Amino acid sequence: MQICECADVFNMASAFLFLGDSRNAYLALDYPNLDMRPIIILIISLLFFGCKKAVNRDNGIAKIEFARSGAWSDWGVSISIDSSLNYKYWGDYQTEKQKYFVGKISQAFWDTLNLKLEQVEFKTVKPRIIDGCVDCEYYELIIHGERGTTRILRSGTGTNDSVIQLCKWLGDKRNIPKLKQVKDSIKFEDSTHFTAKPRIKSIKFPPPILK
Repeated sequence: MQICECADVFNMASAFLFLGDSRNAYLALDYPNLDMRPIIILIISLLFFGCKKAVNRDNGIAKIEFARSGAWSDWGVSISIDSSLNYKYWGDYQTEKQKYFVGKISQAFWDTLNLKLEQVEFKTVKPRIIDGCVDCEYYELIIHGERGTTRILRSGTGTNDSVIQLCKWLGDKRNIPKLKQVKDSIKFEDSTHFTAKPRIKSIKFPPPILK
């Protein structure tokens, strides 16, 4: 989909403003008492909203799943986002630990995520780069599209890896929308998702055997 640039809108708006202000414009000659300002405002509004609508991506992506395994510091996270703007989450959220949550994202967030996926060239990028580190995070991206599913695996810090940088952006708590907890579990398709680890207080040991 061709995206309308904001510069084009301003250039077109400037042309209309010139038409309204110039004494040599045809409308100004034929209708000297005609106030062009309402017409100009209407045209600029139509151009603006038309440009805003054209920003929506059309690359065939229906759903995106992301998972981070976690290291010694936490237990990771799993996220599922679809083109209907549904957001599903497993992990720590506010004061709750290792729970399931749902929410909604904005169209702008979905468009930004799609743009970032296009920038890392998800259709042709190397699908698996695992460095075998011990205390590091593993990342998994699953992109569901019209032509099937693309699965990308990464591990390590990935300072120069665009996929890992995208994963870190996606897992950043500042990019998590407002969520509400759900009782039922949510099925994630990633292989990185773990079951909840037991709480230490809930572990009970049998009493010692007296001889």
